[in-house]
This record gives sequence, structure tokens and C-alpha cells, in this order.
Amino acid sequence: MKIKEQRFSKSSLLQQGVKFEDWPVPDLRAFPEAARGKIQGRISALKAFLLQGASCQEIQSRYGVGKSSLYLMIEKALQPDEEGEYIGYRAAILQYRVKPNERHLETTDEVDKQQAAGEACLFSLLLRQYPEVDRLIRRYASLYKSRQEGGTRRLVDFHNGFLTKCKELGICAPQYPFTREGKAQRSFARHLHHKAREIAEEKRAQARGAEDLAILPPIEPLQEIELDGHSLDIRLTVQEVDTYGLTCETEILTLWVILVIDVFTRCVLGYSLALGKNYDQTDLLTAIYNSIAPHKKPVPVIPGLSYKVKGGFPSERNPELAWCCGLIYKLDNAMSHKATDVEVKLRHVLGCIDDFGPPHKPNERAIVETFFHYLVDNLSHRVVGTTGSHPKDEIIKRLAPKGGDLSLLLTVDELHHALDVVISDYNGRPHSGITPHSPLQLFLRSVTERDIVFPKLLPENRDIRKFTSRTAIVHVHEDGPQSAFINFKGVRYRNLPVLSFSVGDEVMIEWDPRNISYLRVYSRKGGYLGEIFPPSLWSSPHSEKLRLRLQRSLKNGQIAYREGDSVPDLLRSLQLAEGWKERETSTYNLKHVGTASLPETAERPPKPVVKPTERLTLGYVLTGRKK
Repeated sequence: MKIKEQRFSKSSLLQQGVKFEDWPVPDLRAFPEAARGKIQGRISALKAFLLQGASCQEIQSRYGVGKSSLYLMIEKALQPDEEGEYIGYRAAILQYRVKPNERHLETTDEVDKQQAAGEACLFSLLLRQYPEVDRLIRRYASLYKSRQEGGTRRLVDFHNGFLTKCKELGICAPQYPFTREGKAQRSFARHLHHKAREIAEEKRAQARGAEDLAILPPIEPLQEIELDGHSLDIRLTVQEVDTYGLTCETEILTLWVILVIDVFTRCVLGYSLALGKNYDQTDLLTAIYNSIAPHKKPVPVIPGLSYKVKGGFPSERNPELAWCCGLIYKLDNAMSHKATDVEVKLRHVLGCIDDFGPPHKPNERAIVETFFHYLVDNLSHRVVGTTGSHPKDEIIKRLAPKGGDLSLLLTVDELHHALDVVISDYNGRPHSGITPHSPLQLFLRSVTERDIVFPKLLPENRDIRKFTSRTAIVHVHEDGPQSAFINFKGVRYRNLPVLSFSVGDEVMIEWDPRNISYLRVYSRKGGYLGEIFPPSLWSSPHSEKLRLRLQRSLKNGQIAYREGDSVPDLLRSLQLAEGWKERETSTYNLKHVGTASLPETAERPPKPVVKPTERLTLGYVLTGRKK
């Protein structure tokens, strides 16, 4: 006998304590515009019936929602979700599922062969009948990685293991999944990816304490720190002494300032300057190092420019605050921020939590973004040669150097001096967000009066060379009785006699990404062995990125090597071949070679005159020859 369903009664629900007005309204911004209006109408229909006492006829005429649809929504709204709360107004969302679709029909041979419409959820039914298969897929999901994440095992390998497990459990043809043409490969892949997402969610849930801490507002200094970079809207020059002993000025592209600021006190902890169209991970690590190391003022080059007495940096006013590390570092999703070396330094050297916010949402780091506006208003848009906030900004014409005189523009050293003064004075000025305190005063008083103790960087990591450098384990090779070398970036480094005793063994090398004209070599036990050098072609200072770019150009035949050439010669040939602009050339040279203008040499052909002859390999010579 079929049990009669109980009729819906709003009064009985009110007596049970159901508060319709407390149901949260779902955010509809994520839905397509076409469906947003219909969902909003269904929500309004629910509110009109439950809260305003409108009749079904009134709702039908005003919102276009029929009586049956309205009651189905109410029935769904009264059901609990996964957390035990009422589904509420989420029931108005189109195709909102209360529970996943489950199959209850047995997987008999006749059903598999005759009922094509009964194939839904066959895979889920198989997992419920055989929990061993479900556990196997979960284990596969924990091992699975996509090609982009570095995975080596293919999805078909896991599927073959799944079929093998089915045969071990006695599942064979003509049973599912062997009755399907692909043997349920698509269902298996879909379920594997679903399990992989579940495992990822579980891992994130384990770090829920750190995530909750990142959401809560900070209550003390160094609890939350924001990092970001900003391109200064200023035309700059570099002063150098040429081969004739005369001072020459060269204009470069604008600089980047990478800032580290404390969220609770709004106090700037440190910064770094970076050249080029964008900054890299080394520039970011330099800014982090400057924020924890004792602050060093730049060389004063602007006469009459002085610091305010109340300004400064925390480590200047209280030496005990030097080398103190923060708890949470908030960054965006830039490639330099998410570099592996940055992640290792933040987590294992500083011992902090790195928080990468959602992409394209600078409001998640509102404190550092607000300070960049302060720099624009008080520095970059107040000096001669500003580039303004947009190409048609009137301030560009008002502050342009008259007659194109480059001597009126700031040099890089002058900008560094001015920027340090502006940041130092900002820390000492009363801040509207922490009235009536200044950022520096609030930082120092909070530490002193609360007796806060911060974790500090280990003494062995306090050298900027070790903080920004990279390391790798390499093998030592030999090409002669007393000739040992190390392969690094396509070049053989040698001239270290002690390496002859380590041929065939592994050693650790350490290099500065900005200058790979030498390497520091250590034994596996940590003992320092010495420095090792490349051939004469690569002996002048140059960066790792420049080495790779020149090697690619040589390989492609874009430039040619001639005996006696050096890195500046090859770089000049590359710039002539590609037709670089003057400011781009000066900026790139200054960042990757250390000087804005390369030494003058005779112009070289951008491409080799004679095409190199292809050598015959051993395999080519022996092909097709039989004896």
C-alpha cells in the first residue's frame, strides 16, 4: 500500500521554528546573464509566497512560476544540504541537485545488452558493489598527475590496472565494464579526476588553520605581510664613464620597485629596485631579504635632501627587529612570485606561509596597492620626466625636459636616494588608517608594550649571496689525466685542481643568476672546494638568461662567433641583428652585463657568411652498408 504524502503546510513549518527570512540568498553574479533573470524571478516567487503571503495565482501572473513548480521548489528548499542546513533559496537555481544520481537497477547481462537507456550510473553501481575497486581508484588518484604537473604515468596505464583488478574479483565478460566498447574508460577517467579533486580538497582542509588565519585580520606586527611590484612612471638615465674618461648619460626604461609592507601597522619593511620590462624571482628575493636585514641607506647623491627625524625603518630604530621573519606573506600569481626557488626560500628558509590570492584581484592586497598610489602622488608624478598615468596625461607635457635635455632627468642613483627618503618619511607620518599613530610608531610600540617575540632567520642564511643564489647537484667529468670539469648551461667550467679527486662523484654548485662567470663548488658534506671558471668566451660577467639567449641565437644561425669574441661582442651582434631600440638596449645591457653601453667594436654581420658544413655521424656513414 502506497503511503500518502503529507501536504505542505506553511503554518506547521512556522510552528517548528523554520525562519524563512534567515535563509541566505545565493549570489547570482557567477551565472550567465540569460539564466540570471529567470533564477531571480524564481527566488522572488519563493519570497512572495513564504514571506509576503501571496497566493499561487498572484505568483503565476507576476513571476510566471506555476503552482507545481513553486511547490517543488519549496519541497527542495526544506531538504538539508551536506552541512545539515536548509537548502533554502538555492532551490530556485535551475537544475540544482539535492543528491547525486544513483543507479538501483542491477547490472545483469540482459540489461546491459537490451536496455541502452539503463546505462546511467553503471560505474557508480559497480563501485558500490565492489569497494575494493573504489579503493584502488582512490589510490590511483593520489598518484595521478597531469603532463603539465610533471606526471609520467598515462591514464591508460591506470585503466589497465583497473581492468586487472576487475578480473581478480571475478568480473569478466559478458559483465560490465567488459560489455562496453571502451571498457568504461571514459567513466573511469571521470571518476579518477573526481577522486583527485577530492584528495586535493582534503589536503587543503588539513591546512585549514593556516587558511583561517589568513582570512582573519591581523592583530599584531609581522602577522601578515604583502608583497608586490610597481613600475615607476619616470624617465631615468644612467651616468657612466666612457673609454675616453668622459661622463655620458644614457636613458633607460623605467624601474620596478618591489615593496614589502606590514598589514597591521602599514609600515614598509623593505624594498628593492629592478630593471627591465618585468622583474624576476631574484629581484623578489632581494626585496624579501632587504625587508628582514638591517636597513642600509643608499649613498646620498642629491644635495640638500634629508630624512625626517620621526621616520625610518623598524630595524633602524630597534636593532633587535633585524632578521625577524613574518608569518604570512601574501603575493599575487605572477610567474616570478610562484617560482620554485621563491617557494622554497619562503617555506623552508623563512619558515612562513605563502598565500597566493585569486588572480586579477588586486583588492586582496589592498595595503600595498594603496601605497603604490601614495608613491604616484608624492614621487613619480612630481618630478621632471614623468610618463604619467596614461599616454594622454597632461602632466607629461608640463614636466617634460625642455629641449630634450637628459641632464634634467633623474639618474638611477638619485631615484634610489629619493625613494628611500620618501618611504622613510612615510613610515614616520601619521596614517589615516591607524589614527593617531604613524606606521613606525605603531610597529615599535606594539612590539615593546606587548613583549612580542618574532622568529629570526638563521645566521647561516643571513648572507644575501646565499639567499638569492641557486644550487644544484652535478657530476664531475674528466677529459684528460689531470683535467676535470663541470658542465653548466652548455659550458665546461674548469681550473679547480681539487676536482680531479672527485671525478665521477657528485658535488654541489652554487651560482648567482645575475653573474654566472664563475661557480662556487661544495662537496656533498658541505665543505667549500673553491671557485671554477668557464672558457674565455664566457669569462666576462653576464646573467644566466643572457647565456641562454645567446646560445639559442648561435644555434639558430642568427649571429656568428668569431675567434676572440666575448659576451659583449655577441650581445652587440644580436642587438644589431634584431634592431633593438636604444632605451631597450641600455636597460638590457645594464641588467644582464652590468653596463648600459657596450664597448665599441667594428660592426659584425648579423648572420654567418658561410653556412657551417654538417658533419657526418657514425650512424649516417654505416646506414645501408652490409658486409
